[in-house]
Amino acid sequence: MARTARTITALLASGTLAVGVGLAGAPAVAADGVDTSPLASTASQDSAWPEYWQGQMGWDVAVAKYLLWEQGYFEPYKVVDHVLDERALDALMDYQQDTDLKVTGVLDARSWEFLVEAAGPVQQGDESYAVSAVQTALQQKHGYDLAADGFSTDTPGQGTFGTATHDAVTDFQQDVGLDADGVVDAATFQALVSE
Repeated sequence: MARTARTITALLASGTLAVGVGLAGAPAVAADGVDTSPLASTASQDSAWPEYWQGQMGWDVAVAKYLLWEQGYFEPYKVVDHVLDERALDALMDYQQDTDLKVTGVLDARSWEFLVEAAGPVQQGDESYAVSAVQTALQQKHGYDLAADGFSTDTPGQGTFGTATHDAVTDFQQDVGLDADGVVDAATFQALVSE
């Protein structure tokens, strides 16, 4: 029952429930006249961080799951899939509550920023779930081959930031116009999930 109440609270806070109970096809509009529907909130964000709601899919969700795992909030069963399922949603909401973020149940810009900041810069020689987050984005979203560093989406665990990952990061940074130093800082993380 508590989980249902938290989910309803999260849906109310994000405006998603307002869309579901509003007029068919009508956008949710706040008292100040601003469109609060999920699509409008994504488009109106100042940052380029993607947003995800429960049930949505995308490899960015797998990246976030690894970052939540890095912080001790999530552990997959057998694989880290790309669905924002109930377990991941609970982990996200626990993380939002513990970090004094607004508990929305939406993987939003502020949640991304906190998760990435907590992960810190990720660089060659590191071994962590944050490395796996970087490798997931590089391989699944951007097509880099990271087999030489032992990365596979079929065997979740701490990734090893080796030469293949370093080369992929520097290539990616060059492609998107970032300083190609091979270090995954907040700007590189943002580009990995937003491009």
